[in-house]
Amino acid sequence: ITIGNDTPHLKASQLVETSHKLEKDNFVLGPSKDGGFYLMGLHKSQFNEQLFIKLPWQSRRLVKCITLLFSKLKVKIVALEVLQDIDSEFDIPKILNAFKRITRDLIKLLMALVNKPRVYTSRISRSVDMLWSQQQFNKGSPLVLNS
Repeated sequence: ITIGNDTPHLKASQLVETSHKLEKDNFVLGPSKDGGFYLMGLHKSQFNEQLFIKLPWQSRRLVKCITLLFSKLKVKIVALEVLQDIDSEFDIPKILNAFKRITRDLIKLLMALVNKPRVYTSRISRSVDMLWSQQQFNKGSPLVLNS
């Protein structure tokens, strides 16, 4: 299972669900709204380096191409819910508006990205990883947005 670190709506329950789906030899894909994906789960036997190299990474066609590839290989594809990931500062308001509860630390990080994206984009991964490792997505001082 591989996941992106730019999808704050990803939940532990989706990782557990993916693990259960993989037990039945499925290919699991968590598509993002931009045509890419935030999660991919597959068996080692389903991985073909030469086919994966040819995929249109970082494009809106990625999920369609992966789906077509695995359909041709006659592998059952299980799709998780579509989530918003963060590819640019324009995605941040969408993320913020989709949260019912969000921690102050995450708000600060996202607002810093909106206000000064060039300064902070190189630190996105480290900051999100730090918040995740401290379980700030699940506890802390939540704020209620759009109440």
